Amino acid sequence: MKRNFYLSIAVFGTMLFTNGTAQAQVSNDSLILDMPMNGDVLDYSGNNNNGTMHNIVADTNRFGTPSNSYRFNGIDSYIEIPASTSMNMIHTTNEVTITAWININNWYDNWNVFSILERYNPNTDAGWLFEANWASGGILFLADETSVNNSVGCDFTWEFDRWYHVGLTYSQSESVANFYVDGVNVCSEPYTADINIADNTSSFIVGRSLAGPDEYSDGNIDDLKIYYRALSSDEVDTLFTLGVKEKRANNDFAFYPNPASDRITITTMPGGQSSYTITDVVGRVFVTGKINSEVTNLNVQHLPSGLYFLQLEDGREPARRFIKQ
Repeated sequence: MKRNFYLSIAVFGTMLFTNGTAQAQVSNDSLILDMPMNGDVLDYSGNNNNGTMHNIVADTNRFGTPSNSYRFNGIDSYIEIPASTSMNMIHTTNEVTITAWININNWYDNWNVFSILERYNPNTDAGWLFEANWASGGILFLADETSVNNSVGCDFTWEFDRWYHVGLTYSQSESVANFYVDGVNVCSEPYTADINIADNTSSFIVGRSLAGPDEYSDGNIDDLKIYYRALSSDEVDTLFTLGVKEKRANNDFAFYPNPASDRITITTMPGGQSSYTITDVVGRVFVTGKINSEVTNLNVQHLPSGLYFLQLEDGREPARRFIKQ
């Protein structure tokens, strides 16, 4: 007999899906941007830090799923995210974590750069930034726009046309910048600079760096997350692990966002067909339906706030928990 065991949790005003197995957790208390890039550049963190697309094209992600990442053309592509109170928390705390999946097609022109995130001040032609940078050894972080030579980074050899999960954590109070690739801390370097920009109304830019020479990313970016605190190594590894889906069987599935407020998107393996059921913690059925495509959108607006379970029909995958905000 198959038995599912779940941890009883009282949740008020929010909803969360996880695997049925125990694993490290990442608190979303400091998450200020969650941009899955699955057909839009909306922020699913609840902070409404939505982006504006500039000449980017929807593309396949690391699993080959259509319209689940964005392709940057290396010429004039970028995403612009306006300044906000939540995004400016990075400066208030002098801490930041940035993670994303990237696939470099080529370096920009002769500058050997693939920009992930920059906050650019056009008045000074400077800013702070995080990028893959072959000319500087591999990965680069510059925190203070007033000190363009005071950057920090480490060596890493990138391969073109390959997906990587890349991460940065920095806390000025801890005086160290940590760099991660595929969940591994590839280096930790002493660093004490302020995360500083003179104009705190400047936008945040994904896939472009204009500080100094103009540079545009040539490749794909997916699943961008930003926190206003420095995550631990275990937390970064958890983000990488949760972002890796082994192609074990046709019933393998993932979903986002979590927590959810309006909708949940279920992604399955190609050719996968199944039924789904959403139940609450006592087993009451709230939603059932069919999955006939690789991407299925579920409307959960009508669900009361709380903890729910999502289960595919054949039961070979454990139920996933989610929180309805």
